[in-house]
Amino acid sequence: MKPNTQWKINSVDDIVNHHEIHYKRFNYKLTEEINDYKNNGKHFMVCNTDGGIYVDYLQPNKEVVPNPYTTKELEPNSIDDLMQKLKNKANELGFEVDISFKPKNK
Repeated sequence: MKPNTQWKINSVDDIVNHHEIHYKRFNYKLTEEINDYKNNGKHFMVCNTDGGIYVDYLQPNKEVVPNPYTTKELEPNSIDDLMQKLKNKANELGFEVDISFKPKNK
């Protein structure tokens, strides 16, 4: 993680994965970081100017970069993103989804 950058945390797994790789650079214990995320609304992984890493609120003076643990980068609410969300929810509920598109009648 580069100094003066931050990324949006999506889950506790993101914190754990990042801690496994960069544990020497974390300013606080893993349990404290997870607690800040879950209970204090701190949803960004931040790297300060000296390379120290910690969980915090959005820092307006730091560059926001993509979450390195997001497996598929989609535009929020893009067609692909919405279709995937629909398929996931349907699967969760025990349904199958078949999505098709057709041209508008003019």
